Amino acid sequence: MIALFIGRFQPFHKGHLHCLKYISKKAEHIIICIGSSNVENTIDNPLNLDERIILINKVIKNERELKPITIIHVPDVNDNSKWTELVIEEVRKTKHKNFDCVFTNNELVKELFEIKGYCVCGIPFFMRELFQGMIIRKKAEISDTNWKKYVPDYLLPELKEIKFEERLIAIAQKIKNDDNN
Repeated sequence: MIALFIGRFQPFHKGHLHCLKYISKKAEHIIICIGSSNVENTIDNPLNLDERIILINKVIKNERELKPITIIHVPDVNDNSKWTELVIEEVRKTKHKNFDCVFTNNELVKELFEIKGYCVCGIPFFMRELFQGMIIRKKAEISDTNWKKYVPDYLLPELKEIKFEERLIAIAQKIKNDDNN
């Protein structure tokens, strides 16, 4: 089975890793689709596409039990039907040309791919109350270093190098300043 796993990976965290390990037990190959590839330096999307690819490649290098992974990406287009078609087009550019099942817990993604006739499989949540990009970003934004325990340890040097925490603090400060003007 060829699996499709879609996410923004802002940043890649242990919840994403749990998903990939689960999918690896079901599929022979995983296509990771990085969403919102055209959005960066915002509070919800602080990392750019290249930074997210670097992080995912580091995961692939460090997690030997994962099945082979291909990385694709799609931009936000503010049109759900068009976005779904873009994902399918990007998959068709890979050596696999198609996928058998979308693995997701996102209701909108589930609906969009079911409408197109694709199999959609849920993924058991792993400590969902902790492993969410929004929570990790919020902690980093206020310099709560506990965010670091929610991402794989081997990603911390890259996140430090790209100044993940400092970037979120600066973005939050800019938003605050703009709101005060």
